[in-house]
Amino acid sequence: SVTFALNGVDAEGWVLAADGKSRVRFAGATYRPYGGEAEEVEDSSFTRTLSGVAEVVWKFGKQQYACVVNASAIGEATCWVNGAAVQPGTTLWVDAESSVKVKIVPAFGFSFVKWTDGEHDLGTEPEITVTPGDAGVSLTPVLRPCVCVNKDSKSAVEDGSPSNPYKTIQAGIDAVGEDGVEV
Repeated sequence: SVTFALNGVDAEGWVLAADGKSRVRFAGATYRPYGGEAEEVEDSSFTRTLSGVAEVVWKFGKQQYACVVNASAIGEATCWVNGAAVQPGTTLWVDAESSVKVKIVPAFGFSFVKWTDGEHDLGTEPEITVTPGDAGVSLTPVLRPCVCVNKDSKSAVEDGSPSNPYKTIQAGIDAVGEDGVEV
């Protein structure tokens, strides 16, 4: 007896590519002993008694690509993919040639700047539509801190929040730094 096995098929029937950026649905196999009739097999592992040469053809169906939305380097935000909230770093699988709508909602005190894939800027709108393609896609939102300024504030504490705004724009810039500050 010989066991034929396709390694890497998960419990849901998917085979993950070595780079982790795509996966394909296992769809069965055809087993044909030399000179014999072909037999369709549904399992990714099966055992047969051989009396000579045999052929096994593994079959695959639908292909999907990875879409990962990473956490921002600074700040916090809620991420939505196709209308559902997702945790940063979650891998979402998108059918080949399909697109996905991604939206970011920054937490209080931060504003959205742009989307990046680590090499290219992908857009400056908080909602974008992407098609992962063969290499998948890894999106990262870029956020920047925001501070509140009110020259008439009577607060003794200045932390840039609406209840304790800075009294001057320069005070906000001095507190947070010049790079990417929105006041």
